[in-house]
Amino acid sequence: RNSHDYKGETVNLDLVKNLPSNTLVFWNGHGGYGPFVRAFLCSGESFNWTKWWFDINYFNDCVQDRIICRGTKKQDDLACFTSKFISHYCGDLSNDCFILASCHSLQDTNIADALLCKNAEAVLGFSDTVYTGYCLLIGGKCVSYMTEINSETGNYYTLREALNRSMSEEGSNDIEFAHKHPETFTSFKAEIAEPRIWEGNDADNYRLLNATGQLSGKVCKASDRTTAIPNATVTVYKNGRAYLSQKTDANGNYLINLAEGEYYVDIKASGYID
Repeated sequence: RNSHDYKGETVNLDLVKNLPSNTLVFWNGHGGYGPFVRAFLCSGESFNWTKWWFDINYFNDCVQDRIICRGTKKQDDLACFTSKFISHYCGDLSNDCFILASCHSLQDTNIADALLCKNAEAVLGFSDTVYTGYCLLIGGKCVSYMTEINSETGNYYTLREALNRSMSEEGSNDIEFAHKHPETFTSFKAEIAEPRIWEGNDADNYRLLNATGQLSGKVCKASDRTTAIPNATVTVYKNGRAYLSQKTDANGNYLINLAEGEYYVDIKASGYID
């Protein structure tokens, strides 16, 4: 996957036009919803009123609802883009996964559908106005967990598995999250925002990488090196902490899927000295 950190840069409309393929895109920005354009995302640049008057291409983008101007107290005159902007300007987004940590990003599927039509693989967003802390934690944890092996499957976390784990820790929606933090939230908004994945099994099963290596062996008695020890615990450590654990089968065998790397293995069995 490609990687680029845009921190400190203005995420402008030209950058959106040139989003690359084979990339995990974590979008941290404002979003909104309107009766005509429906869901939209805010860029980091101001709406260009000079171009609106004197640049025919910019003017056409506006009248065709590809670019809109957001005029709220907190986000005055931001240039925002809609699904029509993505459909008109974005190139091939094959194998991309979009984490849209923005309000209303999946209140409907307009933006997600536009990204998927450009061959993106998966889109995660939020169903309504969402507390910033919640959407950043959910999005950030999903990305983090997708770089780890799921001990239950022996493979990297899928997007759905990562989201389910994140929600179990932070709450299934932002109001549930807010109730967990009374020191921060003394009142609650009316809308309930929950994270959503679009679309279907392919998006749910999206992985950044598949584990391609395997660790296998057989645990036997040291006295004869042939008598199998069933139900022994094989624990794999990485960077000093337990990473994966598995029990040997009735014949003392184990097989653990692992990505390439360096590991420490510890084997324990009841009645035997470590």
